[in-house]
Amino acid sequence: MSDSPSEINNEFVEIIDKLKMLYSSFFSLDENIDNERIENAENFWDSLKKNIDAQVLRIAVVGAIKSGKSTFINSFLKSDFLRRGAGVITSVVTRVRTGDKVRAAVYFKDIEEINRDIKNSVVLLPDGEGVQGFENFDIRELDCRLKLKDILDKIAIEQLISSDSREAKSVYLQSYLEGYESLKDILQGGCKKFFNETFDEYKNFASEESLAVYVKDILVEIPENAIDEYTEIADCQGSDSTNPLHIVRIQDYLLKANFIIYIVSTRTGLRQADIKFLNMLKKMGLTDQSVFILNSDLSEHDDFQDLKRVEGKTTEEIVLIKPNAKIFTISALYELFTENIETLSKKDQLKLEQWLIDKESVDFIHENFYCFRNYFDNELILRKQYFFYSSCLRKINDQVVDLKERIKVKKKIIYTEKNKNNLDLKKQEKKFRDIKKLIKNTLDGSEQKFLKNLKNETDRFFDYHSKEVGRIYEFIKNYTNNFENYISGSGKDSIKVNFFSLYQDFKQNLDNYITQEINPLIISFVKEKEIEIISYFRNFSKSYESIVFEAVKDFISSIDENTGFSPANLPETEDFIN
Repeated sequence: MSDSPSEINNEFVEIIDKLKMLYSSFFSLDENIDNERIENAENFWDSLKKNIDAQVLRIAVVGAIKSGKSTFINSFLKSDFLRRGAGVITSVVTRVRTGDKVRAAVYFKDIEEINRDIKNSVVLLPDGEGVQGFENFDIRELDCRLKLKDILDKIAIEQLISSDSREAKSVYLQSYLEGYESLKDILQGGCKKFFNETFDEYKNFASEESLAVYVKDILVEIPENAIDEYTEIADCQGSDSTNPLHIVRIQDYLLKANFIIYIVSTRTGLRQADIKFLNMLKKMGLTDQSVFILNSDLSEHDDFQDLKRVEGKTTEEIVLIKPNAKIFTISALYELFTENIETLSKKDQLKLEQWLIDKESVDFIHENFYCFRNYFDNELILRKQYFFYSSCLRKINDQVVDLKERIKVKKKIIYTEKNKNNLDLKKQEKKFRDIKKLIKNTLDGSEQKFLKNLKNETDRFFDYHSKEVGRIYEFIKNYTNNFENYISGSGKDSIKVNFFSLYQDFKQNLDNYITQEINPLIISFVKEKEIEIISYFRNFSKSYESIVFEAVKDFISSIDENTGFSPANLPETEDFIN
């Protein structure tokens, strides 16, 4: 078998197609096999082939703003495919895969989703203005955009600022208005592609809010140089983003990811925002599939001892959250510079020359980068491929053994001339029917009880009396703020209160609390129940395993006493019973 994943996949697909054809030929010769059984067999082979075609190892790169996530991915990919630089805040998840050439595709939300976002964002405005008349809002209509602009213009700029950051709803409203004119002609197509001389233009859609607010997804394709075609690396938003919508986007991708690379800058060490985010990962049950990169800016460290001091301190903090954490100290920018040394600017060349003076630090971080690449290639890629292909081979082998037993049984049934055997066969058929009826009746009753209990547990989890929902009520009840900050003026007989800013601060704090504290609990609950469902059906099947094995053994022995049957090659005998 070949070594290349694509070649291995092609060989598997070829084998599956041949076996599917063989199964179809066998079934076509048996008038006792119904259409449902034939369809189930075809669906099995089609599903297995689809899984092989669609298999992707998803790796999420996460970390605080300015920790060097984009630079790390660029160093890993050996070129500047993603925008990097101080002050750039990635607003959407950017996925990178291997393709036949360098290009990017930006996928946009549809108009209905955009209008819905805006209508949901217009929740409260000063003096009660503006909320009426937005039920039929359509951003394509000039009158609607002018109405929204007029309302936002009436709100003083300080009312749109909350705790040194913009509240999520006002970000939406302003960004949608600012970006519409430049995007109105391409939104209808749903996607815009960038390649050749326009490639770098896609980066604006990941960093500018007025464009990113329209984006659903970004996919960057690069020639194969660091990752194979079945691996995807995603550059996620800063984990310390104050916009809860950014955190939700990260959570959405993390649930699909197979592995997480968390970036910590040695310039800042592990910050409070990192600790909060890592604890969120822990609640979601995702820390076990995480590895840590300490990304060092060599200009920030006086010498190798200073770098090791920061490494030691940060490592101690990380292992408190994840004992036995896998940690690599590297310099993403150094690796990127050395990979592209011929195209460096004069400024970057001088910086690289300065770093090379500290040979001890350079050797250390380069060796760590090599160790990480080795870990990535062997522990992630090869291990993932091994388990995936091993699983496929087991499934294929089970089907081959199954078909072999079917053919053997059919052959004996057709050519047997012993009346005793025919009588035994009838008895075995009745036995199978009885067992099937017993299992079905037991499963129906047990399943209804299990599902009822599952529904009750789910209802209790989301009930307003539950501990989880109670935490939200407790947050609201105990929410405090300095209300003097919201007094915008006073007259002779009254005080004017800026209720809009008051609401914005409260809403953003509540959104952040739900995103970082409640959402992980919901995710953990769902994963726990998924495991329970799998365990229930697995345990149920095991309870009847010995009965079925014994019945199949008797069935085959009634045809061929020397069959040599074992549970490992259990055939599906239902097809042999009228």
